[in-house]
Amino acid sequence: MRTCQWLTEQATSHKVRIRELARQLFPTRNDAVDSELRGADLAVLERYGDPRALLAAGPQRVAALLRAGSTGRMSAAKVQVRAPAWVGVAQAAVELYGDDPAIAVRRPGRRAGHRGPPAARGAG
Repeated sequence: MRTCQWLTEQATSHKVRIRELARQLFPTRNDAVDSELRGADLAVLERYGDPRALLAAGPQRVAALLRAGSTGRMSAAKVQVRAPAWVGVAQAAVELYGDDPAIAVRRPGRRAGHRGPPAARGAG
């Protein structure tokens, strides 16, 4: 029982942290997310953590990502509403932050010179 409680507490704390980080990066995210962040929304945040990248992707790519991230659970009509909403949220963030380098989110394993974990490189 203690393990289950610990896992529940960990999941809750991570959800809160992700929600707050998304709110800081995309202050108007509630325009795109109707309630809580779901798998499709997390896919958008994971792929386009930088609002400029999300804006450059455009609604069609975001719609495709929402469809894939929802694993078929999001209706086509909802995808067609949410994709432009996410792009609008990105536009608002770009207008707010401008070219501030603080919004350039680096994803783990995506930095220059990163070669992956040692096991993937054949080392010990």
